[in-house]
Amino acid sequence: MGSGTTDGNLLVIATPNEQNPFLEGSLFVGRHLVMARLRNLIHHGQSLILIGGRRTGKTTLIRQLAAATVERKIIATDVAGWDLSSQASGLGALRSAIEGVPETRYPSGTRDDVVNGLNRLTDCALFIDEADRLLQADWGSSFFSFLRWMDDTCYRTRMSIVLVGGPVLAQFRDPDDRGSPPLNYAHLEFLEPLDLLAITELSSSLSRPMDSAVLLLWTGGNAWLATQLLSLMWQGSDFATAAEAVHDRAAMQVFPIWEKQAGLQCLELLREMPKDGVEKGRLMGGDLARYRSSARSGLSVGVLRMEGDRFIPLVRSLSWTGCILPPQCP
Repeated sequence: MGSGTTDGNLLVIATPNEQNPFLEGSLFVGRHLVMARLRNLIHHGQSLILIGGRRTGKTTLIRQLAAATVERKIIATDVAGWDLSSQASGLGALRSAIEGVPETRYPSGTRDDVVNGLNRLTDCALFIDEADRLLQADWGSSFFSFLRWMDDTCYRTRMSIVLVGGPVLAQFRDPDDRGSPPLNYAHLEFLEPLDLLAITELSSSLSRPMDSAVLLLWTGGNAWLATQLLSLMWQGSDFATAAEAVHDRAAMQVFPIWEKQAGLQCLELLREMPKDGVEKGRLMGGDLARYRSSARSGLSVGVLRMEGDRFIPLVRSLSWTGCILPPQCP
């Protein structure tokens, strides 16, 4: 842990030999109830669709799930490493993952290759990260049809399929298969921002932990924003300097993607929403009920957060039109 300073704004100053805890790949806080629920579902062979925006902690969560004891053979693959030029190349990547080799090992494959590989295993869990990328391929619908067949008919509870991606994955309906979703009977889980307890746990590695409520307010509970900000503060930056630097990074790397992932209806909700947010009841069945699904997507992406029974916009970073605002530091 970094050593303390006498400057009230500088929380820590790292020494050269110390490892920045906020850069550790194994860093994981909060979401313990979500972990327990999803682990139990996977243990019993239930398939899942995990939805979250960019840099919200989806991949970290599924790594934790893959490392958890679920009494199943874990097969993990990331579509970002697949060749999406044809369905055969996609099946080759999936075959590679099943055999435990890099996704580039087999340049092509067949459905028989995949099934034969799975048949050699006992109960298993197949994790497919960045699964929404499959929707960019013209054969994506056919691939999801194959996954549904394996999930519904071929393996059922002998295999749990875990698809991970942005809100577009939850919204997908197969036009060639009576409007079927990616998986017919999967549990749909929207990943929500970190809560105050998780933010407190995350910030505890600072030698003089900052006010967790302030950190939650500024980051909206977004895991990436919080760890980036705390990493800079651990190295010696004051809050204002760290917040400005993180905002500049996010403006280029994250915010434009959040806007696309949130969707037009969610951005419309943000424009209508006052700074202090709206009560949950208005979105669940009141005068703003038409935005109910958009609010859920907004939570998973990171443009909204929950505070008690209110949906609050992340006004520190986004304006009502989706444009970027300068950060406002407490």
